[in-house]
Amino acid sequence: MSFKFSAQPHPVQRFKQQDVSFVNDFVAVEEPLEIRLQFFDSGDWQEKSLSITMRTPGNDTELALGFLFTEGILQPGETLDNIVESAADNSILMVFPQSKSLDWQKLQRHFYTTSSCGVCGKSSIDSVKTSCDVFNPLEPVSPPESTDAESIRIAISKDNQTWTPEQLYVLDEIVQQHQEQFGLTGGIHACALFANAYKPNTHNAADISTQTEAHTPSLIAIREDVGRHNALDKLVGCMLQQQQIPATQQLLWLSGRCSFEMVQKAIPIFAVP
Repeated sequence: MSFKFSAQPHPVQRFKQQDVSFVNDFVAVEEPLEIRLQFFDSGDWQEKSLSITMRTPGNDTELALGFLFTEGILQPGETLDNIVESAADNSILMVFPQSKSLDWQKLQRHFYTTSSCGVCGKSSIDSVKTSCDVFNPLEPVSPPESTDAESIRIAISKDNQTWTPEQLYVLDEIVQQHQEQFGLTGGIHACALFANAYKPNTHNAADISTQTEAHTPSLIAIREDVGRHNALDKLVGCMLQQQQIPATQQLLWLSGRCSFEMVQKAIPIFAVP
């Protein structure tokens, strides 16, 4: 498979006061990726196009894996028989085992996805929604029951941590140190996964600052893309390959706004089966 750059030099005119210079500047690459599925249905093998997304080349296998997982097509613990990438065609084929049952009519999403929006062009309002039951085990109510195989339940633990502004600033500094493509282009998103950090045992600002410096959060993985939802799918794919899901003791860091589709994609990462 040929290598594709995620950032490329491009000639630009740079204006500084009255001076104009002609230089090469790096820009983030954006190319389409077609995700195709091969599955067994009605006694025969089927191959169909699921989605076309505009993405930054690189980590395409992780992107496809994460996309299938966050869309509920690939369930926790499930594996694929094969993954075939084609750089020439900008496509990736995900081959499911014969035992996997797919409802193509339900999954069908023949649309063009832009890098800025992970839901634009979906064929119906229902396709935007995901089935997710969130419950707090501390409340005097029973967890919701569901017969839907795609239903996800999230247990909100009483041990959830509170992160101080000082800690969050540290996370931002760590991510920036590892954003190679952002360092080149200044215009690309990132999503990062951090290991579980400490819980401050004091409310004294000076002590918290000292603890923050002494307990630097550990970066597990980071992925970049012009589309924030693609960056998250790449990270999720990486987590799947490293068996980091469910990530019940980790923290997810986003470079962009926390829009509803990003929250929707993040839910399965922390799901309690």
